[in-house]
Amino acid sequence: MDYFTYEQEGLEYLKEKDDKLKQIIEFVGERKEPLNPDIFSALTYHIIGQQISARVQDVIYERLEEKTGGVNPKSVIKLGEEGLRSLGMSYRKAQTILRIANMVLEEEIDLDNLKNLSDEEVMRELCRIKGIGPWTAEMILMFSLNRPDVFTFGDIALNRGLKQIYNLNELTKEDFKFYKEKFSPYGTLACIYFWVVGEEKVDGIKEFVEKIK
Repeated sequence: MDYFTYEQEGLEYLKEKDDKLKQIIEFVGERKEPLNPDIFSALTYHIIGQQISARVQDVIYERLEEKTGGVNPKSVIKLGEEGLRSLGMSYRKAQTILRIANMVLEEEIDLDNLKNLSDEEVMRELCRIKGIGPWTAEMILMFSLNRPDVFTFGDIALNRGLKQIYNLNELTKEDFKFYKEKFSPYGTLACIYFWVVGEEKVDGIKEFVEKIK
């Protein structure tokens, strides 16, 4: 399995930039987040995950893998809209997945070429597809293309983690911009640790955050 890669200097940079994040990194330790270089199946996974919990996302995607024997444009088209919806996803998500599958097969988009584009170009190319917004495109940048400096505003768990760590009632766009700039050029790595807090991925993390507030 491939994993998001980063240098030790990234962790040291983040620890120097923020004392609370430093304490969380030291409590949690190094993280290994899986990469999926197959962009079609990764898009499918993240489209399923729009606005639902990671647990439910995984359940639906596992059903899809089992049903198709492998998530690719031909297999999802063969399954069809009703087949996709029977697995637990919405009409809109099923339509988006089928739309992308057809675009790939009709060569209206070259997903493999995304690796040759800048972050901004990847965002533009993916967000032109109906049903794909900035969050989904950012997930592809992070966990398919291994881009180091992505900080995603629309992620519920990330926002929860930021609010918990920095004792914020609300996370405004100004707050988000501040943290995005603060942790650049290692935004993706920072997100990984905020997700640990927001999703309580490590035993005792909730109690630890309360202690360092």
